[in-house]
Amino acid sequence: MGGFVEFHMLKGPEEAGRILYASHTLWQSEAHFTAWTRSPQFRVADARAGTGPTLHDGHPRFEGFRAIQRIAADAA
Repeated sequence: MGGFVEFHMLKGPEEAGRILYASHTLWQSEAHFTAWTRSPQFRVADARAGTGPTLHDGHPRFEGFRAIQRIAADAA
């Protein structure tokens, strides 16, 4: 998809038999991300959500963040 940079699946701590996971995607811009959420490809991917084994408590919830600072090894 245009503007897509990378994806990370993050595995967090385990507590009381539950493991916290978070997915993180990086896009060239917020406009690219918004275009993805309105695309036919997104609708196909979203339609498959929930068809496999249940791996979460409750309904997944989108929490969007905007980068306000970037420090990279190649920035020097």
